Amino acid sequence: METDDAELYVVRTREGDGAEWVRPASVEEAVVDALTETTALTAGDIGPLGTYVDAADLRSVLRATGGTVTFPVEEYEVTVHSSGRVTVR
Repeated sequence: METDDAELYVVRTREGDGAEWVRPASVEEAVVDALTETTALTAGDIGPLGTYVDAADLRSVLRATGGTVTFPVEEYEVTVHSSGRVTVR
């Protein structure tokens, strides 16, 4: 990712050990985590986020309400929602 892309963060909510916790994460980290959690891909299989999606598109979606941006990663379709949620199909 380019330097400007590294500034893109989402707030992630996770449950663990019976407690819920919230932390900021880079969009790239959120996308890699979603892909490795739901597919057979490893982090090493996934190139830099800028390889798959334009940083300006991501910025505009994350600043909007109710928007999404969808892009292919390998044979999967990744959607980043303005809420910070990342889905993989």
